[in-house]
Amino acid sequence: MGTEPDAIIARKLGRTTLAITKRRVTLGRSALEYPHSKCRRYTRAEDSLLGTMPDDGLARRLRRTAVAIQSRRAVLGIPKFQSRCRPWTASEDALLGRLPDEQIAHRVRRTLAAVMARRVNRGIAKLNSRKPPWLPAQDRLLGTMSNEEVARRTGHSPRSVRERRRALGMRRSE
Repeated sequence: MGTEPDAIIARKLGRTTLAITKRRVTLGRSALEYPHSKCRRYTRAEDSLLGTMPDDGLARRLRRTAVAIQSRRAVLGIPKFQSRCRPWTASEDALLGRLPDEQIAHRVRRTLAAVMARRVNRGIAKLNSRKPPWLPAQDRLLGTMSNEEVARRTGHSPRSVRERRRALGMRRSE
C-alpha cells in the first residue's frame, strides 16, 4: 500500500477502494496519487484566495469545482465569503441563561434560534426554567440508587431522572 493508487490495489485484490484506503490510513501510509489525475494540490496563493470571493467565482477562476473549493475552505476553517455567521464571543456566551433568550438575541444581534441553539449546545438552562439543570454531583448519583431515590434527593422528577440516565447511556436502575 502506498506503492500504487488505492483503486488499482483494490482491483488487484478484489476489494473496495474504501477498504484499501481505510487500511492504508490505519497503517499510517500516505496515498500515491494518480500521475495523470486532474486533481492537483492547492498552492499557497490559491489557499490565500479562499473566502475572499464567492465559491462559484473562485472555482471558475482556479479551474476547480465549487464543491472542491467549499471542501478546502472547510478543511482550513475559513468562513464563507460575506458569511452572516460570526463566532460567538466570551461576553455573548456569558449572557446565556442569565437573560431571556429574546433579550440576548436583540442585544447581540443574532436570531432567537441561534441563541437557543447555542444555549442548548452548551448545556445551559433557560432563565427561570422550571427544570433545574443537572449538576455533576447529581449525575454521579445515577446508577448508585433507584430513580425514585435520586429524584427525591435531587429535586428532579422520576421521569427526568429516567431521561437523564438514558441520555448518559446508563442502564436502567432496579
